[in-house]
Amino acid sequence: MRRSRWCRPSRIVASRLLLGLLLVAPCKALGAGQKEEPPDPNVCNAEGARANSVKDYQSAVAAFRKAYEIEADPLIKHNLQVALKNLSVDLAEKGQAQAAIEACSEAQRLFPDDVTVAAPLAIYFNNKAVEFLDELRIGDEIEAAKFAENNEKAFRAALGAAEIAEEVVERFRLAHLAPRIAETHGFVYLLEARYYFIRNEWNVALEKLEKCLSVNPNEPRAYLDRSWIHYVRKYYDDAVADLEEAAHFLATDNPQAKAQVEGLIVRITAEAEAGGHVLTGPQDFFDVEAVEGSPEQERTVRRLLRDTRREMAEALSVNPNRRMVVTVDWTKPLVRVGEWLIQTPQEPKSGDFTIGANGVDLEGQDFQRALRLLYVLALVSNVGEGRAPYWFVSGLAQIMADGGQGLSREESETLLLGSENALLLGASRLVWENLAGLENAQVLRLANLESKALVSHLVGVIRTNGLGKLMELLRGGADFESALWEVARMTPTEAEEEWRRALGIPVN
Repeated sequence: MRRSRWCRPSRIVASRLLLGLLLVAPCKALGAGQKEEPPDPNVCNAEGARANSVKDYQSAVAAFRKAYEIEADPLIKHNLQVALKNLSVDLAEKGQAQAAIEACSEAQRLFPDDVTVAAPLAIYFNNKAVEFLDELRIGDEIEAAKFAENNEKAFRAALGAAEIAEEVVERFRLAHLAPRIAETHGFVYLLEARYYFIRNEWNVALEKLEKCLSVNPNEPRAYLDRSWIHYVRKYYDDAVADLEEAAHFLATDNPQAKAQVEGLIVRITAEAEAGGHVLTGPQDFFDVEAVEGSPEQERTVRRLLRDTRREMAEALSVNPNRRMVVTVDWTKPLVRVGEWLIQTPQEPKSGDFTIGANGVDLEGQDFQRALRLLYVLALVSNVGEGRAPYWFVSGLAQIMADGGQGLSREESETLLLGSENALLLGASRLVWENLAGLENAQVLRLANLESKALVSHLVGVIRTNGLGKLMELLRGGADFESALWEVARMTPTEAEEEWRRALGIPVN
């Protein structure tokens, strides 16, 4: 017998469903001289019940399926659906995740309006993630190092289970389970961050905390942990900003902890000011102008802007020279990254930008990718005062929008095809003046892919530290080509020739 039970990130509980087998009649034996009759659905139904009683779920599903094919009886249909749900969990326990998901899909096709069909499967993988976390040995630095191999194996297994649980939630639209699945998924990253912090790998810990907050932005413990890392690095503004976020989420559930966090804010502020560092808060970098939208939505955007600014500062080593004006317009649709790639470019000379937010999930990937893209476009303009060519600005923004990823295979193939058709422009023509009048979507997309290819190659040559140095030189007033030569000892033309050779594209 199987029953579903939810397990939060503290203890593992096996998931089972109760199979409400509804038998309709015993099977009948054939008498002497009788002709063989078509299969009796009652017989098949009884076979399914017997198979289920010995946990032979494959046979149970096969028998109920056969019974239902003979007679579309609602009771047999119910038995088949519940048997499929049991089979899905059984397959999951045997490590056959995709087969388990397919069994759930068949079960849902029987009753399309039943939104709970896949809930046991999502709960099973959620609980498995928690079970793997129970195997961790991270009490202190010595224990974490001694059991490093087992710990990292447990983290990989827990993360895999949490990701499958999330896949089930998304595929079967289990909105009622989504917050709890996200809580577990984020908890895996939170513990992983603490593991790496214990081992003094702070950069990795910070990366894991960012991932935690990307899947569960309401996790106060992640803000508290990240604030500590900022504090020990003497990034006081960021430490206080994270403490303020933690206090916000603790306000309802744990007012005592909220009061303690507010006390920390006072202490850190006093320490920073005693050291000559005056805290002025997030308004140092952004003035947010909201067109409609609720106060809570505006607050979410401010947090995302702060996180984006901090993430880009880690990668590019610079913050804005002056405050950016960011207009968030809830009356206009979001321009997604893919749509931006085929639009006539507008140089962000002021270092400000506008982003549409009508009908969009602010925590979703589309909005956050677009926000990173627009921020980097504006940041390079803000820092470089228009001295960087279009290819560098566009390419860098695309890469940062995708979390530092370079060209995909599909993008490389598109560039190869564009070269064969003589549609590539080359670095010398990938400048704002040449692209301002273009309206051909295909040419614009290729121009942006060329830009991405150039910057991808450049980053591969100079690495992240070199990229940061290049940005610092631009902020100091250097022209782009001089800055590029000082950091990479190459010209834009040489960079173009190198990436073309790397992709097998003929050099002009």
